[in-house]
Amino acid sequence: RDTARIGVDYRLLGPVEVVSATGAPLPVAGAKLQGLVVLLALDPRSTVSSARLIDALYNDPPATVENAVQQLVSKLRRVLAEGGAPGRVVTRPPGYCLDEPRDAVDALRFERLVGDARAAAGAGDPSRAVLLVEEALGLWRGGVLADLADYGFTRPEAARLEELRLAAVEARIEADLALGRH
Repeated sequence: RDTARIGVDYRLLGPVEVVSATGAPLPVAGAKLQGLVVLLALDPRSTVSSARLIDALYNDPPATVENAVQQLVSKLRRVLAEGGAPGRVVTRPPGYCLDEPRDAVDALRFERLVGDARAAAGAGDPSRAVLLVEEALGLWRGGVLADLADYGFTRPEAARLEELRLAAVEARIEADLALGRH
């Protein structure tokens, strides 16, 4: 993967992290800022409405919630710019968009690798399937989105990714069996 082209790595398969192209972790501390990262990263290059951000990040929104969201977005923009990735969070009515390729997000890269592994297995190439599944599973660093479990929007996505992880483990076992590795 070309990290210089991508700029930063958005890691959701474990504690939420954003890592610069040089490998330095960027300071995305705090549940609301991490939640913003997750909401934007799960569907890069698509607009996430301000209303969706407010609904997901604020249980009891203050009267100035629109301003609070704008400040949160500004903070993320600053963090990314200082990490060498300026202009990645774009204002696009009615909200914001993360202008990154899907492979910049480990969860989306994981899904692609698992799909590629299934295709390789289906094409009769269990060796390639094993390599792809191992690469996919290697992206996991712990419980997916576990540090944001208090936010309801993370639960369905965490459950979906965990189910896909288990399916990937099963696919690896099936490919190992197909290779005679009993």
